[in-house]
Amino acid sequence: YGTVDHHADGSQFPAAVSAFASADITNLCQSVVTSIPVIGDVTLTIKAGGGKTPVHADNLIIDMSQLNAGEADFTNINIGQDASTLGGSATGAKGTPGLFGQQAEKATLTGVQQVAYSTNAGSFQLHDMSLSMSMGNNPCF
Repeated sequence: YGTVDHHADGSQFPAAVSAFASADITNLCQSVVTSIPVIGDVTLTIKAGGGKTPVHADNLIIDMSQLNAGEADFTNINIGQDASTLGGSATGAKGTPGLFGQQAEKATLTGVQQVAYSTNAGSFQLHDMSLSMSMGNNPCF
């Protein structure tokens, strides 16, 4: 669902929220770009689940600006549902009344690339994980 998030300084920005009660992700690539005074943009990139074992998370909530997937398969999807009526996903994930939301009984995402503002999970098991920092704006895609 869509929402308005807040930076630490109180400024606002739009974000898409994905929430999953349980998630298995193959070939995860997640990046976030931060502007640091004096040195400029810095990109943090996390890659995982590229081997035989996918990434697994429970109660996963991701605030992001972009999500790409090589393949996305949904079971019993409802697109355009009021965001405040969503249920069955991560604990505490509720949208603002009147805003756009979508919900599926099951979602299988493969080859995930995302630019995230934040990721929260009750548990997050990352197999074949790498974390790197680089100068500049270098998102996963």
